Amino acid sequence: MEEQNKLTTIFAQYQKIKDYLTSKGYFSQLEKNYNFFMGDQWKGLESGDQPMPVDNIIASICNYKIGNVNQNNMTIVYSSENVDEEDFKEFEYTDETGEVLTTSKRKIYEKAVELLNKNANTFFESNNLETEIWDYNTENCISGMVCMYIYKDENDLERAEMVEGNNIYFADENDPEIQNQEFILITFRRPVEQVREEARRNGLSEDEIQQITADNDTDEQIGNKKETEVGSGKVLCILKLYKKTKKVKKTEKRTIQDENGNEIEVEVEVGAETRTTVHMVKSTKNVVYVKETDLGLTLYPLSKMIWIREKNNARGRGEPQDKIPNQIEINQTLARRDIAIQMSAYPKLAYLRKRIQNPGSLNKVGVAIAVEGEAVQDIRNAIDYLNPTQVSPDAKNFSDELSSKTKDNASASDAALGTIDPEKASGRSVIAVRDAAAVPLNIHVARYKMFFEDIARILFDFWQNVDVEGKRIIIEETDEETGKTNVSVEVIPHDVMTQLKIKVKVNVAQTDPYSIYAQEEMWDNLFVRQAITFEEWVDGLSDNSKYNKAKLEEIVRNRRNKERQLMNIEEDIKNKQIEADGIIQQRQQEQEVEDTANEVEAQQEELNQMIQEAQQEEEFNQLMGG
Repeated sequence: MEEQNKLTTIFAQYQKIKDYLTSKGYFSQLEKNYNFFMGDQWKGLESGDQPMPVDNIIASICNYKIGNVNQNNMTIVYSSENVDEEDFKEFEYTDETGEVLTTSKRKIYEKAVELLNKNANTFFESNNLETEIWDYNTENCISGMVCMYIYKDENDLERAEMVEGNNIYFADENDPEIQNQEFILITFRRPVEQVREEARRNGLSEDEIQQITADNDTDEQIGNKKETEVGSGKVLCILKLYKKTKKVKKTEKRTIQDENGNEIEVEVEVGAETRTTVHMVKSTKNVVYVKETDLGLTLYPLSKMIWIREKNNARGRGEPQDKIPNQIEINQTLARRDIAIQMSAYPKLAYLRKRIQNPGSLNKVGVAIAVEGEAVQDIRNAIDYLNPTQVSPDAKNFSDELSSKTKDNASASDAALGTIDPEKASGRSVIAVRDAAAVPLNIHVARYKMFFEDIARILFDFWQNVDVEGKRIIIEETDEETGKTNVSVEVIPHDVMTQLKIKVKVNVAQTDPYSIYAQEEMWDNLFVRQAITFEEWVDGLSDNSKYNKAKLEEIVRNRRNKERQLMNIEEDIKNKQIEADGIIQQRQQEQEVEDTANEVEAQQEELNQMIQEAQQEEEFNQLMGG
């Protein structure tokens, strides 16, 4: 009975907010916005087989604004705000090799932020958001609001799911601040079998599981309301997010001595503290199939973006809403002109029925017409054409003026659409004209930027409060010389993440063709003036450049490899020359030693000869004297 009360509460909350939105005409307005954007602007009109004309200026206005917003690339940048005096104090620690090093908490936090920045784009790449972000901005422009719901999947990876305006319900529909909400309801339709399987995984009894049945609650769905037949059908599910405050144990790490006198680090309970975290419950109309779950987050994992702000309203206004009356008038004027042209802009055949014997042949080619009479003039009197009347240009002028004024008032005039020949004007001139026309759109870019800032804060909330085993960062680094990508994993300890205070900044870079054209024009001029090298010119090109940057980078790598090979060859030649010179010098020294030895030997022989001659002479003198 307690579970039934929870269910009744959740579904009653959903029904109450839905009735409030229905009374305001919210869902019917969304349906109308969507139909007019898609070009289904005569819905409900019974015109037989007659197609009705449509000049869809709403689609062109929306597409221009959506494209203008999407031409801004957003890059998340985290920075550390740990600037207390204690954070700058240095201390010694021993690394894995046993070496004693010096650091500070500030340096540790900066290193952690550096790793987070390297990992920031992984979320967007893994969720293919570079492409899907167009769908977010399209939905925001049409309905006036879109949300991104971030959650952890079964592989412990952060995933993103788009929540359209008709599938989210706020406790206070007058408060635009999403983090102030008492609770938030997200609705979605799933096959009954999938919901029952999730209920089994969460320990529900078979009696409760069998109460999960298909329904036809598609009133709030926009677009195609007819669902495909899937198994036992689909069921409306409600995900409730709410914040709950509770007391938790407060611990801190202390160093103590064990029984052997060794110092060890332990966690000691030092009291209790209150902590507010986000909780989640899932239910169908009849069964709560996922009971209360603490997500561990401090922020609702929802990032919201609105298009046109309305006072005292948690939701925004879509771009088509105030242009629909003009669009209807444009289409009706086109229809009237179409009818007028059909009725009077073409010559019509007129004839006297009684004097034509075969009137059915009048519209056949090559068939003779039988006319009663005796002279040719009788034929002219029996058959003739009514000349077309002049259609007044006032209708066309009014339609064109209404279309033009509507576009001008929406800051989507022809000038804003960029009807400028870039070959006859510099890139900077084109950008200046475009930016001047697009100034009113900057509010949408600012909200787009805030959308990314909220995403960054939610991601950090996951990393700081949910990843209790530390944040694993996958680092991919490309070797500039070889072009190979090296992958490594680094872990930011959980205690570092809990102490980390961050500031979020989103850098905006325009990637529209004219901005790229202006950047390339600048780099080309620098290269032509020889102010930069070819390698520097390639590095300066954007990834969206008209030049094939990847091929140019490959050329630079090949050049560097050849230069390195030449340097290695020159180094080898130089080393071999030094080695050869050493050998030659050694041989010269050996020859000099040999020559010296030979000279000494010759002198020795000469000396021996002289001694021998002296001895012989002395012996001779002795004989003569004797």
